[in-house]
Amino acid sequence: MLTHQGYIMKLSYLLEMENPETHFFRVTMTIEDYSEENMSVTMPAWTPGSYEILDFARHVRKIKATALTGENIELSKKDKSTWKVANGKFRDIKITYEVFAHDLSVHTSHLDSSHGYLNGTNIFLYIEGYKDQTAELIIKPWGDWKVSTGLEKVGDFRYRATNFDILVDSPIEIGNHRSLFFNVEGKEHEIVLYGHGNENEEKIKADIQKIVEAYLKIFGHLPYKRYVFIFHLLSEEDNGGGLEHLNSTTIDVDRFTFAPFESYKRFLSVVSHEYFHLWNVKRIRPAELGPFNYKEENYTSLLWMAEGFTNYYGRMMLLRSGLLP
Repeated sequence: MLTHQGYIMKLSYLLEMENPETHFFRVTMTIEDYSEENMSVTMPAWTPGSYEILDFARHVRKIKATALTGENIELSKKDKSTWKVANGKFRDIKITYEVFAHDLSVHTSHLDSSHGYLNGTNIFLYIEGYKDQTAELIIKPWGDWKVSTGLEKVGDFRYRATNFDILVDSPIEIGNHRSLFFNVEGKEHEIVLYGHGNENEEKIKADIQKIVEAYLKIFGHLPYKRYVFIFHLLSEEDNGGGLEHLNSTTIDVDRFTFAPFESYKRFLSVVSHEYFHLWNVKRIRPAELGPFNYKEENYTSLLWMAEGFTNYYGRMMLLRSGLLP
């Protein structure tokens, strides 16, 4: 919580998906004890780790601001990603909106009758000047769906992020996916499997555990409390790829990538690559990439270090883990 002029501001997000077949997430953003007379809220234009401007605000519709006592508050578009909220005397404000999510890739979001997947940069607005504000996220899954995410869990479908960067750097899988678990250094690791192919669950779990243990031997410590691997097993024509996060990763693969071994080796190489990003990029990164400017490009000449060095280590660690002959 941030204090300003004697006030202790509280921020929460409610995520709903009442009609997943429409591909719209509904978000309610609640701000309590806000001390200023005007507010600007922004939807990021890009996702860290995916160096491409995608202007996620274009998917927002039906945005509205009200006081918690019910009065309407004037809201106007300031630029392509930002809305100005003329809250005036109102300190307790609610902003509601819908986000279209029908692009299943590692850096976007997707909702249909089979599951929901989201990157927070595509879904959550932030208050300009308050990105360091602690936030609570409440998720209302559709039907009997469950939730898997690296966010800190504080209750049933309730999560906490110490700032906006943490909130949006924690992808969320919602659905009837399979979850596999193992422990290294006393820390839980979850493997999320959305979709079906020629996978062998026990082999995947054992091999990924070997990768994690190999990195532990190199670094001596795992820099997280819990880690989540999200795997989307997709059709061959769908886009593949991986994206690193602070305590999780999302990897999209061909659902039949798990055999023969040459194909499976490429899958393990991507897993190792994204896991090494825990240190290289997520904790050691070019100065230009942090703190994040979510509104425009962040230029750096060090992508050779961020990605090239990671490529080298990702493959070398497969040898050290004993997964390559």
